[in-house]
Amino acid sequence: MALTLGAALLWYLQFFNAFNVPYYDFFSYQENALRYLQLQPPESFKRLPLFPGLIGLLSLVMPGPHPILQAAELLNLLLAPLCLWLIARITRQFLGARASLVVVALCAVNPVMAFSVVQPLSEMTILTCVLLVVDLSLRGSRWAYVAAFFASLTRYEAVLLIPALVLQDRLGATGNRKARSLAWGALASIGIVMW
Repeated sequence: MALTLGAALLWYLQFFNAFNVPYYDFFSYQENALRYLQLQPPESFKRLPLFPGLIGLLSLVMPGPHPILQAAELLNLLLAPLCLWLIARITRQFLGARASLVVVALCAVNPVMAFSVVQPLSEMTILTCVLLVVDLSLRGSRWAYVAAFFASLTRYEAVLLIPALVLQDRLGATGNRKARSLAWGALASIGIVMW
């Protein structure tokens, strides 16, 4: 698995900062990141705050004339192996270790995945959060609600993960976990409700 993740990362590095003009959606994330750094609310609430907030913070330590662009590209590059590792953890539960390695390799070379890694867009942040929710929920961890909180701040549709977790606990859990599922769901919803 380490060799597969390393090979994928080396392949993605070939395309790092290879585009003269980033994908057009990046500029709205950049605008929001700049506003967050100035402690101002965004002009538009179309883009959720997690990705612009992360690239804004990461840009503070980036050199060069385009620190937010480099921060977005670096963040996606760093999240790619984590996503592939989470895919391996999830698929291993259903398919076994060898088959999960094949799935990870296929995901790594998938053109959509490669595009998401090398473009300064929020897709890798979304994918990381969603995979983390799935992995933690399959393991029965309450931390899945924390992951769902962050997922809900990456894309509006990801908020559906919160009621899905509550429903999973209400139908499958017992004792305190079942009783507390509504409270955990309410807490996980605070971010998107405030937004």
